[in-house]
Amino acid sequence: MSNDPFFITPRKRKASAYQTKKKSVKKRKADLHEEDEVGFEAAADDVKTKVKPVEEEEVVEEAENEDEKRLRLAMKYLEKFKKEDSEEEDDDDDIEKKLQDDMVKKSFKYHQKVAHVLKEKTIDPSTIRRMKGPTLSVTCTALTSDDTTIFCGSKDASVFRFDVETGKKYRLRGGKKDTGDYLRDIVLSVAVSSDGTFLASAGIDKSISIWDTRTLNIVRRFQGHKHTVSSLQFRQGSHDLYSGSFDRTVKLWNLDEMTYVDTLYGHQSEITSIDCLSRERAITCGNDKSIRLWKIVEETQLLFKGNQSDSIDCVKLINDENWISGSQDGSIALWNIKKKKHVAFEKNAASRYPLNLTSPVNKWPGSGSPWISSVGSCWQTDIVGVGSATGYLGLWQAKFDGAEKASLTPMQYVPLNGFINSITFSQSGRFALAGVGHEHKFGRWFRESTAKNGVYLVPLPKFDE
Repeated sequence: MSNDPFFITPRKRKASAYQTKKKSVKKRKADLHEEDEVGFEAAADDVKTKVKPVEEEEVVEEAENEDEKRLRLAMKYLEKFKKEDSEEEDDDDDIEKKLQDDMVKKSFKYHQKVAHVLKEKTIDPSTIRRMKGPTLSVTCTALTSDDTTIFCGSKDASVFRFDVETGKKYRLRGGKKDTGDYLRDIVLSVAVSSDGTFLASAGIDKSISIWDTRTLNIVRRFQGHKHTVSSLQFRQGSHDLYSGSFDRTVKLWNLDEMTYVDTLYGHQSEITSIDCLSRERAITCGNDKSIRLWKIVEETQLLFKGNQSDSIDCVKLINDENWISGSQDGSIALWNIKKKKHVAFEKNAASRYPLNLTSPVNKWPGSGSPWISSVGSCWQTDIVGVGSATGYLGLWQAKFDGAEKASLTPMQYVPLNGFINSITFSQSGRFALAGVGHEHKFGRWFRESTAKNGVYLVPLPKFDE
């Protein structure tokens, strides 16, 4: 094991339990499956008339082994591509190339260079839609993977759902005045599973509420953190939920079993943001001015530190190897998993934005640039978003691979008055969401009274034109 402080192995703890837990879950499922089969055979004669006829395809899938199943699915997948390309008369080489490209995209290592579109086409402010609902500052946003439904949390202890196309809203049961008191205090984070089944919300009350998105009711409340839960994120393609807290820990939860899995230690101060993709890894940042990449299965972590002079408040993965971060000192940084320090750094990033003369943000306390309150990334592209109290959503180009030197370059500034507390890009790249409020999501150090609380939908130019 290397002595390099960049690679940290935490002390052994009970939580090698993570793998043990997963094995035990699989064993319980196998046992239940076996019991179901036995019970079915025993009662078969009595319920023949009630048993639904089994489709032929289901019988085939049940009888085949794993190798045969993989072969069948691969042939089905190939047949799909041949059918789509039949009119174009593509040869086998073209089909093979498309299959390879599709697999690269799904690996979360893909990098599409599309930022030039934002340099050529200016976003029309009149096309921006505001979805209003919360009475106080919006602190967080989440979007379903099919880009149809928006969720947001607020300082008024509410969670709202919006339909992207119609703008129709629904307030989930919450708020300080609700008799059920389902949400007891400020909501700081919301996350939705990639299949859209579960919504998780958390905040100052230290608990995590799990909602069924079909019934919009809370089905479970997780207790365990000893301080404010600042951030939540689902692992792509699963019901694994990661949470970061001001108690300096990361906790892992499994929603298939509705159970706690593990706790990860390492940060020396409050955790302010968390993110993850499809691999069993999570990335966090915090008031200790560090970023940590957690390799959960290996029970190790990578430590990253840069030139930030203050807390790193937000972090967002661009793909599996690169990410963007924002700090209270007004700086943003671009990172690569193979480098201990950032590969690109922009000091006083918000000072690059146009001056909003009508906003009292010009009286920002202290010296230097306004805090960076949020960052976002258009997955697997070179477009990132940067938000602060300047009244603008900044769209930047992130260069981080190839022969060119890594860099961060501002492209457009979308006018949105207030604190940009959250940025979420749609997976299709059609639009970006900004959660805007009077105040910073973590406190009331400064108030922008002219702001209008809400979720702003910002249409983006089409990348394929």
